[in-house]
Amino acid sequence: MGEETFPALESLEYLNLRENNIGKTEEILKLKDLPKLKTLIFSFNPVIGNAGNNYFYDTLIAMPNLKRINKFEVNNKYRQKTWNYQEEKYLKEEEAKRLAEEEERRREEQENQND
Repeated sequence: MGEETFPALESLEYLNLRENNIGKTEEILKLKDLPKLKTLIFSFNPVIGNAGNNYFYDTLIAMPNLKRINKFEVNNKYRQKTWNYQEEKYLKEEEAKRLAEEEERRREEQENQND
């Protein structure tokens, strides 16, 4: 069975998903297409424990128009922390890619030497 489709909810501003057994951040991020969403509550879901504090940052990155996530008012301090988190995450991903490419080059060089 495919994913369920919902009617367009372009005007939705407040959504409370408290205690809905949401386990993955990806499930929350599916809401990013709700353009007017300002308040998103999903406290008391497994995702909070599973993702640590990253759930907050990942949610705000995907939905920058949010004014409130769970009990937190999204202020400039949280936006700055989210920016720092996003930058750090990007740098780690770039470093991991660089190391993987370096390892691949080493393997290719070894294979070429063995031929």
